[in-house]
Amino acid sequence: MKTLSDEEAEKFIVTILREKGRMKTGDVEKEMEKLGAKCPDDSVRFLSMLRMKNKIKGKLSVEEKGWVWWI
Repeated sequence: MKTLSDEEAEKFIVTILREKGRMKTGDVEKEMEKLGAKCPDDSVRFLSMLRMKNKIKGKLSVEEKGWVWWI
């Protein structure tokens, strides 16, 4: 499995969230695994970093028992 660079992972995540809408962390990971890729860091940490940079939105969801991400 190829570890993507920060830029590659960011582009991939933004694209997939635009196409699919709201996704849980595990769903984002599954989409990356389909391409044989993974985040450069722990997925939640990397997604949180993108959220802090205002590239994506995210929140902890009690209903969905984990983080949910969207554009």
